[in-house]
Amino acid sequence: MKKALLIGAALLGAVTFAGAQSLSVAKSQYKLTKPAQPREEVALQVCGELPEEVSGIGTNQKALMAAAAKFETEDLENYVGWEIKKIDFFPTQEQCKYNAMVWADDMTVLGEAGDQAPELGAINTHVLKAGVKIEAGKTYFVGYRADTETGHPLGCDAGPAVDGYGDLISLSEDGVTLPMFISLHQAVADLNYNFYIVAYVSNETGVEAVLTNDPANAYVQNGVINVTGANGRQVSLYNMNGQLVYSGVDTTIPAQKGMYVLRVGARTFKLAI
Repeated sequence: MKKALLIGAALLGAVTFAGAQSLSVAKSQYKLTKPAQPREEVALQVCGELPEEVSGIGTNQKALMAAAAKFETEDLENYVGWEIKKIDFFPTQEQCKYNAMVWADDMTVLGEAGDQAPELGAINTHVLKAGVKIEAGKTYFVGYRADTETGHPLGCDAGPAVDGYGDLISLSEDGVTLPMFISLHQAVADLNYNFYIVAYVSNETGVEAVLTNDPANAYVQNGVINVTGANGRQVSLYNMNGQLVYSGVDTTIPAQKGMYVLRVGARTFKLAI
């Protein structure tokens, strides 16, 4: 089922997409086949896991667009000096050229894999031509560009969106230049998803980052959300509508009954109270 909508100045304020194009969501005809997970690798991701039936975001016509996840200084503080080497994503359109990329916050391209045809029905891994070194105090946008002939090429999770972090989209107006990323969900409330994007980093010796490098964890006990291993980092809690209900450094967070998404560092947790 598709949800048709038009993106324009009324929705985006000063930032607009091409008026002749629209974004919508469609269920992919391709079922997810998960690859065997390599040892000693960790997902640096904002998105949740992929559902069995993956939705794709697009205009259902020819378009140049990009999807990204935002990683700030505190997300990557354990990896300063390491390099972003490869990126996972889930393509949902055959007639499309995909290129995994890393951008700076001014849309400067820091690294890319080069245009490649997609392998549908599977998580695709693109290795960057050259690793992107992580520097202290920098923000990185990790994702991919999609140059599509039609359809809905940007695969996403089941939501809810982590606004401004997991749901970033850029849609070209001239078919050549990509504008600054904006939050898909903030622009269009019905599209409450994160794009499926996973970044992998390695140190100078080529050893992959392991899960224990980020000790953050979260659990619920007696109606209270408990956060461990945050080490003073910012904790953000969202309800199922994608609304921020808490932001701070507390490690015990009382909350009403319901489903929540908690974000700390580069880790995201779904919690039920």
